[in-house]
Order: sequence, then C-alpha cells, then structure tokens
Amino acid sequence: MHVTIQSFGRPKNVSIYTDTLEPYTPVWYVPESQTKDYESEGAIVFPVPEQEYPMKSYQLNAALDEGFSRDQYVACIDDDFKFCRNNDGKDVKLSEFLDYLKGKLEASRFYMAGFMGITNTFWLSGKDREYGDAWGACTVHKPNPLRYDVKAKILEDMDMNIAQHVKYGGVIINHTYALNFQMVADNPKKKQEGGYTGNTKRQEMQEQILKRIEDKYNDPRIRMRYNQPVGEKVQDVQWKKLWRPENTLEEFF
Repeated sequence: MHVTIQSFGRPKNVSIYTDTLEPYTPVWYVPESQTKDYESEGAIVFPVPEQEYPMKSYQLNAALDEGFSRDQYVACIDDDFKFCRNNDGKDVKLSEFLDYLKGKLEASRFYMAGFMGITNTFWLSGKDREYGDAWGACTVHKPNPLRYDVKAKILEDMDMNIAQHVKYGGVIINHTYALNFQMVADNPKKKQEGGYTGNTKRQEMQEQILKRIEDKYNDPRIRMRYNQPVGEKVQDVQWKKLWRPENTLEEFF
C-alpha cells in the first residue's frame, strides 16, 4: 500500500506520523516550493507542481496516479492527525486502521473506504456502512480510474464520494474505529499554522463550488446549498439511490 500524506505549510507535523504509521513509511505530497522544509524534518517528499490555491486535489491525484501506476492501494491522509482508537477505546496505530480499510476493500466491490468523523468510541456501532459521505481526512483507495475534481477544490472529498456512489454504488464507511484530526478537534477555536482549513478565501468558495457539484451531476437526488447565516454547507444526498453504472464520468475529469 502506498501510504501518503497531503500537506501544506506543516513540516513540523512530520514527526507525528513516524510511530503511528509503522511499518509503513509515508510519502509527503507537498507543494514543490515547500520540498526543502519537509525534507529538513526527515520526510520523504513527492513535490507537486504549484497550482492555484488550494491545491489539495492535485496532491491527492498525484498520490493516486503514483500508487495506481504500481497497482497498489493508496492511503491518503491529512497532516493534522491526533489519535486513532478501536471499538474498545484503546489507542492504536493509524496503520492498523489503514490495514483494516484495505482488507474491507479487498473483500468488496467498492473502491474507496474511509470514516465518518466520529471521535468518541461511544458512538461506534461496530458495523460498517456501504454508503454515505466518507471524510477526506483519511481514505484508502483501490486502483480505479476516478480522480478528484480539481475544480471542486475545498469540497473535493464530497465530490469524490458522490462520484464513487454514481459509478460503483457506494463506499465503505468505517464504524469500528474512532479517529481525530485537528479539523475535528475537541477545541475548534485552537488554530494550527498551515493547512487549507479556515482561510477566508475558503469560505468565499463554498457557495460557488456547491452549485458546481449540483450542476455537474444534474441529479434531483443531489442537492447542495450554502447556509449563509450559519456559514456552512448543507447537503441533501440520497446516497443509496445514486448508482448509475452506465455513466463512466469521464467527461468530468
């Protein structure tokens, strides 16, 4: 499995992953201009050519292309990991979770697996789902032709989830492990340096991108809007009814 971390402006976080990803050695997909910053922290770096901010979808696609070219599964991980706990509440290595997702994919007809953003093991049912919106902070991909839509930018994970449902009928969403990344941290007011989350430009993009996603699929079962007073995206997606295997989606990528 090609284990990758998509990062922006957080070279100091390299050390967080040394132990938790053993026996894997992660490859850091970072903007080309930041290569030396990450290498100085001991990271193995795959430099991604600079693109218009935010460029995470380009980093993700570079990782998928690299791993799939060797017929490998690809794990894509955010750069702000905090913990991973099993159903018994025990802290475990993130690599255990990745192996779990890979095993689930190997035994299924699906091509992407992830988690729901549950950070408290109390809420884990112990039964994984085969539909829904897998969080983009940690996913595993089986070789397939789909790629992240670079025009979806900050909502590239939502768009990929929809694409996986349309083409393959679903994704595997873990309900056996609880993961926490800084984006779902206990103290949302505590900010980290770097990353793509929380930037003013990000907030301005949301409404435009939600409309793009809705127009792109042109499906009454996919409805997106931006709740201006609250400042967050609202989605109404009938995940179980999206499968359209006759649609290759090639025109979108």
